Order: sequence, then C-alpha cells, then structure tokens
Amino acid sequence: MSAPTDAPPPYPDGEKADAPPYTEGTAYPPLLQQEYPPMGQPQLQQPVPGYPAQQPVPGYPGGYQQGGYPVSTQPMAGASTVHILQTHFRDMPVQTQCPNCHNHVTTLVTFEPGVMAWLMCFIMFLVGLWCCCCIPFCVNGLQDADHHCPTCRHRIAHYKPL
Repeated sequence: MSAPTDAPPPYPDGEKADAPPYTEGTAYPPLLQQEYPPMGQPQLQQPVPGYPAQQPVPGYPGGYQQGGYPVSTQPMAGASTVHILQTHFRDMPVQTQCPNCHNHVTTLVTFEPGVMAWLMCFIMFLVGLWCCCCIPFCVNGLQDADHHCPTCRHRIAHYKPL
C-alpha cells in the first residue's frame, strides 16, 4: 500500500486537462463585512437620489416616519378605546356579545330550510335522484341558520348559505 498524498490523482485520458488547478481560498470572493448600529439605536439610511432625505423621529419604531404624516408622541385627552367584535355567523355557534342584554354568550343555532335546500332538492329531482330529494332538508350546512342569545332569546343574526 502506498502512502496517501495531498494531491488528487490525474484524470484518465487527459479529461479536464484545461481546468485550472485548485488553490486554497480562491473558490469564492471574500465576504463583505457590514457594520450594524448598537442595539436600541435606529439605523440611519442613505438618501436616495431624487427623494428628500428622511430625518429620524425620536420614539418612533425603526426611527423613521413613513408616508409623510406627522407623528404625535403626546396622548390625546379624552380618547377612549372602542372594541369592535367582528364575528362571522355561519352554521356553527359562535361566541359574541348580545346587542340586547350585553352578555358575552355562545349563540344557539336553529335551522330552517331555505333557498339552498330547495334548490338542491330540485337539482336532485332533475338528475333522477328523486328518492334522495329529502336529504338537503336534513343537512344543516344547506339550511338557513338563526343565531339566538341563550339568555334573552333575542335573534342576533341570520345566515343564508346562498
């Protein structure tokens, strides 16, 4: 057995004879080192030609004001927070606030046949499935849904699938 050498063996029949030899450290260009500001300080951006230079705004996240609108750092007197609950009423019970009794409730859902159930019944009849025409009246997803408050029985919403 021969001693291992550092150079790879030559290619047979002169293949790849025109490739330059590999030298250490020349495979990729050197990486550029980028300087970052210390944590907590905004990074200043270079101005873009044709646009006005932006000035850092104290107390604003990222240090710059976006969109050209003034930034107010003083709280407004008398401002109150309004919470808007957007609930998508479909054929499943949802948690919401009743507009009548103002309780946070999970709605009670009642179903009644609507346009979608009758349309599916008619389509099944036309296709020849006349013995299965009553199935759309048993599927809750094809019926209209009424959402009621379980406390005061007030109707909160009505959902129609079509």
